[in-house]
Amino acid sequence: MFLIVYFFVINPFLFSYFDNIVMKNSLIRRAHRQFDNLDSLNVLILGDSHSQAAVNPDFIPDAFNFSADGESYIQTLYKSVSILEPNELGVDVVIVPLDLHSFSSFRTERVNDPLYWRIYMDFGDLAGRVGFLTTFSIFVDSWIIPYVGNLQLAGLDLDKLTGNQSMQKLFLGFQPMNYSFGAISHTEREAYAQRIVAHHFEGSQALDERLLFSLLDIVDFCLSNDIEVVLISYPVSDEYLKQAECIISREEMVYSINNRLNENDVHYLDYSRLFSGSSKFFADSDHLNTMGARVLTCRLADDLERLNLTAISGDM
Repeated sequence: MFLIVYFFVINPFLFSYFDNIVMKNSLIRRAHRQFDNLDSLNVLILGDSHSQAAVNPDFIPDAFNFSADGESYIQTLYKSVSILEPNELGVDVVIVPLDLHSFSSFRTERVNDPLYWRIYMDFGDLAGRVGFLTTFSIFVDSWIIPYVGNLQLAGLDLDKLTGNQSMQKLFLGFQPMNYSFGAISHTEREAYAQRIVAHHFEGSQALDERLLFSLLDIVDFCLSNDIEVVLISYPVSDEYLKQAECIISREEMVYSINNRLNENDVHYLDYSRLFSGSSKFFADSDHLNTMGARVLTCRLADDLERLNLTAISGDM
């Protein structure tokens, strides 16, 4: 009797409650609503929280930052196909991250807000990429009991649980961060970076081929639709870079890509050391703050113009 009541009464209520109230104003859902209001688009920025905090579309003509926290190449692939087939907005350039943690297997089976991501997921294809058990788990989180994972995201914050949380600013998908990593001591920065690197890599395979093949599929899909692909290594702090490169070197990562890609297929921009020695441009060990994002975006806008991918450069 309880199971009948649960599945036909309690579960639908919790499902709707978390979808329409708790998660309604999450960053990715608000970005999605902003994206739906676009009439045209030249440059589409995809990726995880690193790109979300690093690229301010205000400085790139006709651009939108549709990155999402924790987004893996597998999720980016499904989102790309959904958005760009057909390419109704007229996107000419897609920007995708190529960071040291991009291929870590901790990202392969991790989906934040599966209730949202189900609109993109191809579960049949996903099973071929990550296996049946992982796919089944994500399917259950997406369609049957999504509030379990979303409850972890909401925590025990009453404002979040009632849908009244204060909302972080979001401009064309860009999330400004106003902290300064340079405000804390070097010892504290080292300890913080150590925790983040452990989160990104501990117990994980540093170069998961499932993610590598998904990146290659993103490139193939874009090229088949006459869309230019730009891979970007985003800036990280010296403290983060020092510890992450003990696990996987940038040379090893780039070699794995070059081994499978024609060098003419994509454009690669390496900004990983752009702010070396300048902690003031970071919000934490691996995310830029607003000041860093402005400098980085203007540099990116100039590079896109140099590559003949946009008509007007960013203005400092």
